Amino acid sequence: MDLIPLTPSVLAIRTDFSDHEAWKTTVAAISQPAGEGLLANVEFLDDPAYTGTSAEQLLGIVPTGYAHSFLLVIDDLTVSSHDHPVLVVDIADEPGRQFRAVPELVLVIEHYLSAGEIGFADFAESADPDGIVRGS
Repeated sequence: MDLIPLTPSVLAIRTDFSDHEAWKTTVAAISQPAGEGLLANVEFLDDPAYTGTSAEQLLGIVPTGYAHSFLLVIDDLTVSSHDHPVLVVDIADEPGRQFRAVPELVLVIEHYLSAGEIGFADFAESADPDGIVRGS
């Protein structure tokens, strides 16, 4: 499998193609502006070549020079769950550490992780008992 592309934005990689409507719903929720038009700095990778790729496999194809500390994965659990929790995977501090987040919080997570204002572990540890960050 080819390396994931280098992008100016954090990648949200689609790995499940079983429900196009759930994909569109998830993308729309992540892309929703907050406050005064603040948008998540996320690029969506919608390529069937990544079908079924696990988070561990994705870690193996992150290119040298990838400018972000994490990946977003829209996988089978994302598309099959009613709240579409996106998998957030650490690729810097503790590669492979994961948590899930409802798509509406991806903007907040992307902002704070990209700015280095909050660490990955802080978000992971704030997850509900089911492993999903839902906010307060």
